[in-house]
Amino acid sequence: AGGVRANYESALMQTMRRQMAEFEDRVSRQVSKMESQLSGGTGQGVLARLEDKVSAAEATVPKLDRRVAEVHGTVKGLSEEMQSQIRKINGIEECVFSAHQQLQTDLRAKMAELEQQLQKVSSAVRITEVNTEESQKRFSSRLARLENDVDTRLSSQEDGGFASVYARLEALEDRSLTDEAQRFALAAPLSSVRS
Repeated sequence: AGGVRANYESALMQTMRRQMAEFEDRVSRQVSKMESQLSGGTGQGVLARLEDKVSAAEATVPKLDRRVAEVHGTVKGLSEEMQSQIRKINGIEECVFSAHQQLQTDLRAKMAELEQQLQKVSSAVRITEVNTEESQKRFSSRLARLENDVDTRLSSQEDGGFASVYARLEALEDRSLTDEAQRFALAAPLSSVRS
């Protein structure tokens, strides 16, 4: 910003110098013209006009100096305002970058936590499935043994004992089916979580 201001002031000074040089050239041409006219005999009137023009030009110099000072003050104020805006923008960029970094960190942590929970649930579902299959095999084995026992007893007893054994067998089957239904009901929510 200091370099920009210095460049601007330098350009302004060069413009002022160029204008002053042009003014001096005009004055010197007019002086030369006047001298040639003076040597030709019309000197006093021309000299008076020249002195008036020089006085008028000298009167404009303080106005130009004031104007240059005003422009310089305006440029300095604008430069300071620009620096202030740049500092504000840099502060906002830092805040946005920090918030973005924090959000990414939080999201990564949450994703890692969710992955761990998913692995735990998946492991629990697998264990439940294995346990359910083992229980089902045991019940099937028990049921087969009971059926063999019933068949054996039925063949040995053909009287009223058959009805009581058959009732007991049905009660055991109902209880076994109820247990299996409960186990599957517990395993179903876990398998839906897994999928």
